[in-house]
Amino acid sequence: MVVYNLDETPDVFITPIYMNNEFVYEMAFVEGEENIKRIRSTDLRTDKLMIYGSEVKQSMLKRLYESLIIKPKTVIFVNCNCACYVVVVGKVYKPIYNVIFDWYSFGVIVPNSVNDLLTKQVEKLEKAVENSKQQSELAKIEVESTKASHKASNDEVNELKKVQNELGLKVQKAYEKVALTDFEVELYKIELESCKKELDDVLDDLCCCKDEKATKEVEMNTVRDRLLDELCNSKEEKINMEKELQNKHDQISSINSSLHTKNRELEMKLKSLEDKHSLIQFELHSTKDQQETLSKNLKELEETLSSSEIKVEK
Repeated sequence: MVVYNLDETPDVFITPIYMNNEFVYEMAFVEGEENIKRIRSTDLRTDKLMIYGSEVKQSMLKRLYESLIIKPKTVIFVNCNCACYVVVVGKVYKPIYNVIFDWYSFGVIVPNSVNDLLTKQVEKLEKAVENSKQQSELAKIEVESTKASHKASNDEVNELKKVQNELGLKVQKAYEKVALTDFEVELYKIELESCKKELDDVLDDLCCCKDEKATKEVEMNTVRDRLLDELCNSKEEKINMEKELQNKHDQISSINSSLHTKNRELEMKLKSLEDKHSLIQFELHSTKDQQETLSKNLKELEETLSSSEIKVEK
């Protein structure tokens, strides 16, 4: 891991190097318009970017990236002192006048910057309020002391009253000054609270985006796993179906072979039966002829016998 202290080289500027990547940044020397010398690139997922002792956290990199990308081809180079160069890719490098980059939004306080001066002013006002309160207390103590030391004389009492009135006016002015200072301090506090609230809102939005991203990644992984399971099941089903089809095909081939064999056997049996039938027909025809012959001979014999009987009777 490399730690880059950007404040050690104020003439070094940084900018995002890739679109849709808030982690990789380019460092370069910018010497006037249209004159840039690239030094290196850094990946802030592994390296650290330090500015005046404050680290730019990874949780702020997306906001930093969005702050430095204006258009797909227009980016901003910024250094540790908030100076800005707008860069139109492939065309020009032009300084942005009367505009400073707000590092305070990223947890960095730049010396002599607006936020640094505001912080110092608030501290100065708080000290002034404290001093005014101390002066008021001292004035009250002085008034009480003056009352205690001049009770004996009316003139002294009147003088004390005069002094008291004067001190009262001073105290009143001091209170008014304190109230004005308190009001200004409250205004600065309200402004600081507003900035903190905006920062908290941005952090909440960033956390929500990260949660949504994690949820989407889980859903995508679930869908991918389900599709892989379905693909594996489909492959297994395909293999099983191919095996089953092969078995069916083998069974059909076996049945066809058996049917072919049985068909040949039946054809042979049919031919044998036809031969037997022909033989039986022939034998039957021959037997019928023999029967006719026998019938004819029997008839002749009967006629012969009948004729013989007639002759015997005579």
